[in-house]
Amino acid sequence: RNLVNRHEKRRLWILRRKVRKHLLNKPRGYVTTLCDEKGRPNAAQLVADCGVRVYPVGRLDMDSEGLLLFTNDGAFANALTHPKQEVEKTYEVWVSGYQPGGEEKLSRPISLDGYYVSSAPLFDTHPELIVPVV
Repeated sequence: RNLVNRHEKRRLWILRRKVRKHLLNKPRGYVTTLCDEKGRPNAAQLVADCGVRVYPVGRLDMDSEGLLLFTNDGAFANALTHPKQEVEKTYEVWVSGYQPGGEEKLSRPISLDGYYVSSAPLFDTHPELIVPVV
């Protein structure tokens, strides 16, 4: 066994690998996962023909639509999504059925997977548009 050659081959493979980043306007009705145990359509199916296996960076709910980033660069994805990086994100949300005072309800902490999570600040830029900044 020649360990130097094995490590050198690995290094060369990493150098030859092409880093891919794809932007997808995810439509409603797709879950943001690579494979869904319930058989629902997933966003990975929409980028399956890009030539390499890519992974979603972040998530959008099944009933949400919007920009979603896919990449095969794990370090880049981790730099954007790991909580210790504290990357600020901005979401524009259109709310149908707007009710005055609804902002107060949206600003309360919610239970998510058994943990209480505080909400982001809300900015009412239009009666039909509320932009939380996370």
